[in-house]
Amino acid sequence: MARTQTTINIFMVIIGAAIALFFVSIVAPFFALGLHLEPPNLVAGGSFDPKDFALTGGWLRLVGFFTLMLAPLAVTICGGLSAVSLIMRQEQITGRLRTRAILSCAAALGLWLFIFSPLGRLILAWFMD
Repeated sequence: MARTQTTINIFMVIIGAAIALFFVSIVAPFFALGLHLEPPNLVAGGSFDPKDFALTGGWLRLVGFFTLMLAPLAVTICGGLSAVSLIMRQEQITGRLRTRAILSCAAALGLWLFIFSPLGRLILAWFMD
């Protein structure tokens, strides 16, 4: 019982950290640089190269690349395993933990929905330029 709860807590921490890193290293610089105010065709077309900005150069860009590779994978694995644990061991999980685990699974799904949204695709096209 305690092992299941500990495992779900670890999954929730990983999901939260992956989502936070994704937004801090990729999404926040996009908005901080005011690129959401620029025409999307210019942003996606490479007119605003991320390497030209001090905010997105250097270590933050490196963190962003690793986050871009690992965050979707981490939320998929941890979210899926959390969902399976919730289904398979319902009787062992307390109400409060169940609620937080469902919210973290929803957040993991939300990251994927954001990545495939028009804004998410625009941000990733800009970041990968």
